[in-house]
Amino acid sequence: MPLRDLCDFSAGWWCGFTTVIIGHPLETIKVRMHIFGDQGFRATARNVRDFAGLPGFYKGITVSAFHSAANSCISYGLYSVIHRRVLYEGHMACCEHSLPRGPTPYIHSKLFAIGMVAGVTKVALSCPVELIKTRLQLHGINQNLTPFQTFVRVYNARGRVSLKNFYHGIGPMSFRDGPPFGCFVVIQEHLECIFRQYFPKLVPNPIATFISGGLAGVSYLLVGFPFDVVKSRMMTDRLDRPVYKNMHDCFKKTYQAYGLRIFYHGGLPASIRAFLVNAIGLMVYDLMVHRCMNRETFF
Repeated sequence: MPLRDLCDFSAGWWCGFTTVIIGHPLETIKVRMHIFGDQGFRATARNVRDFAGLPGFYKGITVSAFHSAANSCISYGLYSVIHRRVLYEGHMACCEHSLPRGPTPYIHSKLFAIGMVAGVTKVALSCPVELIKTRLQLHGINQNLTPFQTFVRVYNARGRVSLKNFYHGIGPMSFRDGPPFGCFVVIQEHLECIFRQYFPKLVPNPIATFISGGLAGVSYLLVGFPFDVVKSRMMTDRLDRPVYKNMHDCFKKTYQAYGLRIFYHGGLPASIRAFLVNAIGLMVYDLMVHRCMNRETFF
């Protein structure tokens, strides 16, 4: 494997690991707000604190750290590899009119397609871990379950051992991670192009990376948030006698119970988390790629 490809995958791993450390408490609150649609941010945070104290906000962080690191490794690494094979070698030509041939034709649609492929690809590998993480953030706090106990419960949930249990909710998860990641890379790359064109002194600069990564992260969240709500509800549903038959049924029953507001319930704290996590994560990614390409250690 070429050094640059290896650096992209390894930097994605560190990016994912960093985002968990920063955002896991807010992620726990977000998941519980998806399930208990009538609770606000403060009420949900108090419930977690009352049940399990400060450690409750970090319930499932071990699983989440591996999950996020592997997710970012696949999505960032695969996106960067395909990007270099399909577009200009090593150059992100969204709006760079100083290039000899100008911007790449249909660049935004190509970036969206590449990002969507990278986002959907990781779902097949990450869905089982996402399911265990989500159930830990809900049931693990109330029942003090470990990741292994949750794994065993899911494995035997339908009265027989079945790997199918671990892919309950893969439909909404595919819609949450595919098109939104396409939007993420389009917005992030175009903002970096704007910085290069109008603020050349800021590029390369952590400030430009922080702003473009943060705004792209919020766009990722807003596009995929309704599917994230449905994903959380399906993954925490009973597996032996599920309330929701499929993604469409979950959308329908959730809407009937709570109205449209549930699909963006908790959107403000989730947007703040998305901005910080993606802004800092992208900075870590760029830093690790730079250190790797210069044969420096990661520490």
